[in-house]
Amino acid sequence: MKEPSFHEIKKAIDETSAAIYEAFQQNKRTLLFVYYAGHGLMDNTTYCVVNGPRAYPLEKQLRCIAKQKGSYVVGVFDCCREKIPATAMRGSGAGPDDDDDSLEFLAEQNVSHENFIITYGCQPSSGVAIKSTMAQ
Repeated sequence: MKEPSFHEIKKAIDETSAAIYEAFQQNKRTLLFVYYAGHGLMDNTTYCVVNGPRAYPLEKQLRCIAKQKGSYVVGVFDCCREKIPATAMRGSGAGPDDDDDSLEFLAEQNVSHENFIITYGCQPSSGVAIKSTMAQ
């Protein structure tokens, strides 16, 4: 996806999660590889900064998918991970979003495992160079 909106990312993640669930019902396992390059923010997890008022909680959603039976998730976050400003958390829409966008209902409750490998292009509260070499 190139320059997706919040809702386009949400739709793609929701559809992917449903496909993983259906594949598991047929005794198939799924490896999901996600590469994100672009603007990012973080509190405890990394958010995609998209055009529009809300940031998308990509890392949180991938962690939820990684709890699904039959799923294996690899995430490469080639994005900045600047700390979300405190003012953004109070109604501006730039920070964490409403719980209605959570995929946690698709994962088993109280599951202690995640089949998740993630790598970041920078340390927390830091940025990635304009010409990142991570994708190379």
